[in-house]
Amino acid sequence: MTLPPDKPNFPSKAITYSMESLRCLLLEKENVINEKQAIIDDRQNAIDRHSEIIQSQKSRMAFLEDQLHLQKIKQLSASSEKNPHQLSLFNEAEEVEEQQVEPEPEDNPKKKKTSGRKGLNPDILRIQQRIELSETEKDGTIETYFVKVKEELDIVPAQVQVIEIMQEKAVFLSEAKERKLLSA
Repeated sequence: MTLPPDKPNFPSKAITYSMESLRCLLLEKENVINEKQAIIDDRQNAIDRHSEIIQSQKSRMAFLEDQLHLQKIKQLSASSEKNPHQLSLFNEAEEVEEQQVEPEPEDNPKKKKTSGRKGLNPDILRIQQRIELSETEKDGTIETYFVKVKEELDIVPAQVQVIEIMQEKAVFLSEAKERKLLSA
């Protein structure tokens, strides 16, 4: 839209600015810019500090992960490995061949483990069941005795008892004067 040539291109009220008022506006604008630049600088400093903290935490995490890895190796391998250089067998086989370490003689001889299980608590009420030989099986015996064959734990509500199964055994003398054993 074009204006007719007889009318001017500016508003009806002419705004006139003096040099002094323009300087004041320019100073205000510079102050706002300086304030915003100070805020930007503060935030950049905060970002730099946080970046340093993050970097130090990353390096500490890496250190702790290495320590954890070494501790796991020590925990899982030390008790089962006889030779302290055995960990490096898979990685450095040539070095281990050169370092042939003689095993130290053991001061304590290995103790033999006892086999079998422990009996039941002797304070528990016991009931004996006997397996006896028949009278015909006992004919000609020198002596008879009972041997505990097994123990069973019998738990009746509000009562605990051990049932001992006893087996009778008989000893015979053979014609060659040797003792023979017969079990019921």
